[in-house]
Amino acid sequence: TPEGSIVFAGLLAFFIIASILILRRQPSSVSPNPPFNKPRSSARGEGKGGMGGLRSFAGGLLLLLITGGMIIILGRSLPTIQIEGESMRHTAGVHFRNAEMNVWVLQENGTVWDNVVLPDKRDVYAHILAAGQCNTGEAPHIVVSIGNEVIGEMEILYGKDSWIESNYTFKIPPMKRGMYSFSIELTNGRDDRRNGSFCGLYVDRIEFRRKPQ
Repeated sequence: TPEGSIVFAGLLAFFIIASILILRRQPSSVSPNPPFNKPRSSARGEGKGGMGGLRSFAGGLLLLLITGGMIIILGRSLPTIQIEGESMRHTAGVHFRNAEMNVWVLQENGTVWDNVVLPDKRDVYAHILAAGQCNTGEAPHIVVSIGNEVIGEMEILYGKDSWIESNYTFKIPPMKRGMYSFSIELTNGRDDRRNGSFCGLYVDRIEFRRKPQ
């Protein structure tokens, strides 16, 4: 995300500048009071120059280690990527919004989906905030996929006369860096409210994080 890139660049720049400032604060071989600065022989001067070169080499190595370490640490971190349910693409359903809710509702079989960029070949967890309502005698059943691969399916919590909201976590296996389609499909939706029958799902948001919690 843009926010994650800004944070990464800012931290990296901070550590590089800090390392440069540390290197520039080398102790001077010249006395701060020139009248008391004793002449040095050429041999001693060459010795001092050698030590200065060694300090420069050590400082450069320190800068390289700090920069490399920050790149590795920040590269492994994944800023939370959040997708709002109402902004996702869909094959069915309606957008519902009031003072307390802003969600996408699937009241019949259908899919909501959107693209997400996975940063590298490491585990990522999709945290879905969703709710179910069903009076047909069965729970709303969802199938969750990344790309063309199903990563899980389950029956979600539901109320007969009201929505029951909960968080559902699905592990995305390590995948090659790139953009993938993430989808949630409702497979047993039913909207026959004229005859008192309904089974639906709403999706509030999805968060992609490194941690399972």
